[in-house]
Amino acid sequence: MKISLYVLFFVLSQILLPYAEAQVSTNVPAPSPRQLHLQAIQAYRTLLAERDFNKLQTMAAQLKLQSTEPWFESALMILVEGIRSDRGVELTNGVDIVVPSRVRAGMMEAGGGTIVRQDVFTEGGRAAWVLERLLVVDLPEVSSGMSADTKEDAVLDAFFLVKEFLLPSERKTDLSKLSDSDKLTLAAAGEASESALAMLSKETNVDIRKAVAKHSNTPVQVLARLAYRDQSAEVRDLAESNLAKARMLPKH
Repeated sequence: MKISLYVLFFVLSQILLPYAEAQVSTNVPAPSPRQLHLQAIQAYRTLLAERDFNKLQTMAAQLKLQSTEPWFESALMILVEGIRSDRGVELTNGVDIVVPSRVRAGMMEAGGGTIVRQDVFTEGGRAAWVLERLLVVDLPEVSSGMSADTKEDAVLDAFFLVKEFLLPSERKTDLSKLSDSDKLTLAAAGEASESALAMLSKETNVDIRKAVAKHSNTPVQVLARLAYRDQSAEVRDLAESNLAKARMLPKH
């Protein structure tokens, strides 16, 4: 039986086409770090530019669904840095929400709207608000009237919460499920992560904070906070000693 050249060509094209498409798809260059960073900046600017609170909530939910995108980590870090800003951002339907810090400052009346802890009328507050939704955490209340130290605390907390969020699932620590005894064991464990120690440094139990202050993995920023501002003299002394050792270590 004779097979026409047309039929033969058709059969071969059907066999080879998937291979050719696969070759084309594998040859597409991956985005550069700069391109990924620019995508993250664009996502951040879009969140700041939104003036409708209902749409802002939708945008935050949509952003969370994109957590597997290669630029997402960069977007999280941009949000962390954004907490430092006191710049005002607009909301056209702001009458529907109540921001406690604005009520206390006399900038807003206490109405019957939805209570929003973070001051979403400022860049820093909106960045914190978005981060809370992406990471499913509670950050310190961010407002334009907060002290520099308190704001740096919020930035530091957000940074290490992001680091914890980015860890592989088997290395993440859910402190809400741990007793004080378990937290103390974790704070003394040699393999405790920097992010876990940073979170434990905020515990009210002084023994837990003492264990964090002594730990070799505790980040220097956390040690500095404990050394200069912790209420316990023991914690301050332990953190100061550990901080001095950390500063003497050779840099790699």
